[in-house]
Parts: sequence; C-alpha cells; structure tokens
Amino acid sequence: MFAHERIIRENYTFLLDNLEATNSVLLAKLIQDKVLSEDEMQSISAEKTSQKQNAKLLSMLNRKTKDQFDVFLNALDTTGQQHIHVICLRSVCHD
Repeated sequence: MFAHERIIRENYTFLLDNLEATNSVLLAKLIQDKVLSEDEMQSISAEKTSQKQNAKLLSMLNRKTKDQFDVFLNALDTTGQQHIHVICLRSVCHD
C-alpha cells in the first residue's frame, strides 16, 4: 500500500466529513495540474451530497500517483482547507 492510500484509509471518516470536494478553486487546481480530468470533475460534482462527493474524490485520489496526491495536499492550502492537509501529514509522521 502506498503512503497516500494509507493516509486516505486512516483519515477516511474525517475526510468524508470535512473535505470540501466541490470547492471550485480546489477542483480547478486539480484539473490545471492534471490530477483530475474534466470527466472526473463532473462525476464528483454530479453526486448529490457532500459526503458522496468527498467519497468519489477520495476514491479517485486512491488511484493517483504520490506526486498527484501531493498536488492535492498543496491545493488544500490554497483553498482554505489547511487543517485537512495538517491532519494528513500527521498520519505520515506517526510511522
């Protein structure tokens, strides 16, 4: 299991409840940096609830590379979601 997959698994409930997956700046950054495709963004946005949107994004991130996950973490900082980035980093530090 890759580190980013473990981070997602260990923080899954927190991420489901706190992530703002459809934050337009977050999605734009992930598309711009080729982490997500337009189709993936539309698939996330089509979900009816924020938890389902978050679950869809997390599922997609699980299949991305470490570098792409790092872009996601940095994008959290630019969208006012630094607290989520910090929690994810704590998972890495507790190895």
